[in-house]
Amino acid sequence: MKNHTCLDTEGSNRILEMAIRSQSQATVDTPLADVPLNGALIAADGETLLIRLTGLPSFDPADLVGRECDVKLHDSQAYAFTCTVHGVPRWGQSIALAVSRPETVEVLERRRLGRAALAPSSEVTIEWRVRDAAHSHAATLLNISAGGLACRMDENAARGINDGSRVTLSFELPSSGPTFRLCAIVSNKTPASEDCVILGMEFLRSRDSKAQLEALGEIVKNPRCAMSLAGASA
Repeated sequence: MKNHTCLDTEGSNRILEMAIRSQSQATVDTPLADVPLNGALIAADGETLLIRLTGLPSFDPADLVGRECDVKLHDSQAYAFTCTVHGVPRWGQSIALAVSRPETVEVLERRRLGRAALAPSSEVTIEWRVRDAAHSHAATLLNISAGGLACRMDENAARGINDGSRVTLSFELPSSGPTFRLCAIVSNKTPASEDCVILGMEFLRSRDSKAQLEALGEIVKNPRCAMSLAGASA
């Protein structure tokens, strides 16, 4: 975590509180696996942060207790801190990491993630499961960045999707070549007009998705490409 800006205690606490309110996506690098764990920062007190995991780790998470991990928070900016795992609370099917609250947080990225608007004809196919039943539905892409996307979906079709739902997204972008296929977590679900909802999705970072996310980042930050995405003539 060298060569990054370190916030003071007040600034770090402000960032953590904002991340908790928005339940920001978190990735946790552990000494027990090469691939980071994915989750969301959901709660905190003066000494502890609670990160709810999405998906099951390849190892017993209880083996992390007492070990140091590196956490990255992904929002409009990226932040990082080192912590120690104090416990692994479970409730129902949910698993979380209770980690030490850091005194300071580092800023990994000062600029806001590039986000491009999409032409009205752009679509994304959303796949998800409810009680082992597979579902798939097309939605209208509204905007996209290297960190996630927003789309408009029929309200009835989206009844099985909620905040924290894990989904698989498939979409193509103008002039981008191959189809992107990425796993994501639903970060928010907002009622909209015409019996629709707006879904905000955060892409999950993994070894398999790294190349696709890097390619997507190059596309959305290219001004000519952004004009094409919005349906303008470049």
